[in-house]
Amino acid sequence: MLEKQFDLTTARFPNFESVIIDELTHADFLVFDTYVPSGVYHSAQLNWKGDLTFFSAPKDFIRSKREREQVERSKAFFLEHGYEIRVEEVDEKKCQEFMDVYAATTLKKDRAIDYNANIIVQKNLLTGVPVYLFGLYKDNKLESGLLVSAYKEEFRVMFGAKKRFDQIRGGIGGVLEMELIQFCFEKKIPKISHGLSANPAGITDNAGIFEFKTRYGFTAFPVGEWRTTFILNKEANLTELVFLTVRDNQLCYHVLGKDADTIRKYQSRLVTQVSFQDIDEHIAKARQLFHL
Repeated sequence: MLEKQFDLTTARFPNFESVIIDELTHADFLVFDTYVPSGVYHSAQLNWKGDLTFFSAPKDFIRSKREREQVERSKAFFLEHGYEIRVEEVDEKKCQEFMDVYAATTLKKDRAIDYNANIIVQKNLLTGVPVYLFGLYKDNKLESGLLVSAYKEEFRVMFGAKKRFDQIRGGIGGVLEMELIQFCFEKKIPKISHGLSANPAGITDNAGIFEFKTRYGFTAFPVGEWRTTFILNKEANLTELVFLTVRDNQLCYHVLGKDADTIRKYQSRLVTQVSFQDIDEHIAKARQLFHL
């Protein structure tokens, strides 16, 4: 069966024996609902988790030493250029302010998925779930922000809207992450969920987002059913691909790309095993296996 999403076509079958070769000639990806050798076996989604329990200072949670040193410089840059960083509980007005920025940033990205953010946030507000905005302001106007909901002993990042600041390493993203970690640490909120994302990274989002979250201390865990994927067209992905899979009875991040030296940047605090395969090699083997 062929499935379309954006400009991508996926051929999906329940098992190896059910493959229709003619459909594969039109597909960018081949997905099986079962385990198939030679492909990448992975969960459908990733759930990003962080736990502050055993850290003596907020900054220690950031995995990257370089980033720990950079985040204060980044914050100083914004403050020196007339920006203000605030943490506020969200009301109707603040929600709409964020949604305007969200529509102008996140939803403008290639292959952006519209999760009906406004409806989700409004549901939280109506049911009394506290929602906080970690925001960057200029002249009292919101420029970028993270929306986070509070559930007992866990804060859950819902949506991010970040304007690009290429002149400073990490932009505003790292600064807002540090504000979130600091806030949770001070409020004795031990657990942070940094949302669900696609597995693999690099198709509907950028692998750089995966790298960013691991750099700031979060770990991707599997969510949902498992499947096997083969890549058939290297032009289909936005960046190199990062899968959460299993290898040698351990969770593992598996990278399909062109440069094996990049893999260490995807290592997380709790999933330390990272493997690599050249994407052209993977595609050549897949096309040979299915006689394409």
